[in-house]
Amino acid sequence: MAEQITVINPQVTTTTTDPTDSATTSSSGPSTDMYIAIAIVAGTICVIVVCIMYCAEKIT
Repeated sequence: MAEQITVINPQVTTTTTDPTDSATTSSSGPSTDMYIAIAIVAGTICVIVVCIMYCAEKIT
């Protein structure tokens, strides 16, 4: 039983992190997700722009 409790303890730590995450999600969480999404979108746009510029130079 003690071993099972030890196994549950990391899960409890994760559960403790989860409410903190949900509490953070109410304030900082969405902004972090937004920043990640914006970074992904910006990176994709940069790659597309670089490809377009490269193709345009190659065509010219």
